[in-house]
Amino acid sequence: MGDFNGRIGRRRPGEENIIGDFGFGPRSKNGERMLNLALENNLAFMNSFFKKVTAKKWTWISPDGRHKNEIDYIGTNNRKPFQNVSVLNQLNFNTNHRLVRATIKCIEPKKSRNKYNTKTKLMIVKQIPDNEVKNQIEGKYINEVNEILGTLSRNLTRNKLEKKLKS
Repeated sequence: MGDFNGRIGRRRPGEENIIGDFGFGPRSKNGERMLNLALENNLAFMNSFFKKVTAKKWTWISPDGRHKNEIDYIGTNNRKPFQNVSVLNQLNFNTNHRLVRATIKCIEPKKSRNKYNTKTKLMIVKQIPDNEVKNQIEGKYINEVNEILGTLSRNLTRNKLEKKLKS
């Protein structure tokens, strides 16, 4: 936000995201530069999105009092929180500019529903070399198979011994 010393004027076709329905006055060369800046950086000049009486749109008056222009703007890349933009004409600071004020609705960011951070877990897995992970999995698998087969093999050998003793 600030004194851009350029007039963006009224909206032209293709400028819907930059200038609202309520632009003021003709466009200047500096206004063209401002629009290029806005296009490159995905900005919108919020002064033009709120309907105001023409007498309350201007932000600068020439020293002789003949010319009034809107050259002070509030630009943003997020239009949602803006509820109003107005020009204050009641304050006298002994200057040829008038203050621009925005009313913004504060929105708390949504809290994540996840109770853990999946990125951290992925980083931990990536830190262990592939061979170690493979060996750990194979080791656990072999231990479980040995436990299961160990009891079976003991039972089988006991049965063979009993059969031999009986014969």
